[in-house]
Amino acid sequence: MSFEKLPELIAGYATYELVEKLVLLSPQQRAAISSIVQQVYVENQPWSALFRGADKICNESNYYRRGALDPATGDWLRKPGWAHDKQFQDALAEAARLALTVRAKEELTALQTARRRARLAADSVIGSLVGVATLGDDKLRAAAGKVVLDYANAGAEAEAAEVTSDEQDWWKAADDDQPS
Repeated sequence: MSFEKLPELIAGYATYELVEKLVLLSPQQRAAISSIVQQVYVENQPWSALFRGADKICNESNYYRRGALDPATGDWLRKPGWAHDKQFQDALAEAARLALTVRAKEELTALQTARRRARLAADSVIGSLVGVATLGDDKLRAAAGKVVLDYANAGAEAEAAEVTSDEQDWWKAADDDQPS
């Protein structure tokens, strides 16, 4: 199996280990794993939706069916459903783990980007708020003034928090050495 045969959503986070597990499965099972991961793990939708409609992954009985072994030969009289198929479940677990890892990284990157954009825009926003605080009507001046002061206080608190414990220890030692 090559990456071209992977379902599109899986190709975005597939690793060699996942591909090794997927190659053992049928195309229908690979597509089912893609749907399960997307709908259940990423979008947090119920499992039941996977077994209904035109895009169902398989019949619910095919997924949950218990297998039956022939005690004489050890062969399957009735193969178990996908929920009891170790290869399928291993591939599903690996795909879900990888998809959630990728999603967490994407969300962290988006959050870091938003914070950076907010920091870069802060000067312009505060400048506009200072203008409103000095030229607006009473209610706008009061609201803008409060935001500007809150921003200034937050900056002062952040600067105070940056003082390291080493600096504090040095100043404490210097104060202790002073004669009374």
